[in-house]
Amino acid sequence: MKPISTVSISALVGLVALVAVGCGPTLDTPGGFARVDGRHDLRIASPEGVALSVNVYRNRRPRGDLTFWSGALHARLRSEYTVVERLPITSDSGVDGVQIRARALRNGRPHQYWTAIFVAGRNVILVEAGGDDAFFAPQEETIEAAMRSVDI
Repeated sequence: MKPISTVSISALVGLVALVAVGCGPTLDTPGGFARVDGRHDLRIASPEGVALSVNVYRNRRPRGDLTFWSGALHARLRSEYTVVERLPITSDSGVDGVQIRARALRNGRPHQYWTAIFVAGRNVILVEAGGDDAFFAPQEETIEAAMRSVDI
């Protein structure tokens, strides 16, 4: 059996890194949620329709900072939702962001919509969570933890 050379190990590490980059965003999936198809980079949902999604956008030049992107997001949300609060959030990997919590009526029922935005170099990471308040509210802590766990 031949010994593994340093070059072989380097090549293997490089290959693993390339494969990992192509996998897209991840977050810790709460119990009872499963991955579903959709127009997002990642979307998971509960059987009751509470959904979490992640999208990664390019932060092109001139690059916007967290203040710019969170302000743009807040302005957009105000047109469709009643914004309840705007909070700082830090991902588990230590990236600072802004979380905006909002509410709306959908088919006469109260719904919650939370979004967190993080800016990391050339990427703007948007994590969204929403659903009927009857199913969303009991899972708020779990949803918050999943949002912070996004891989940045």
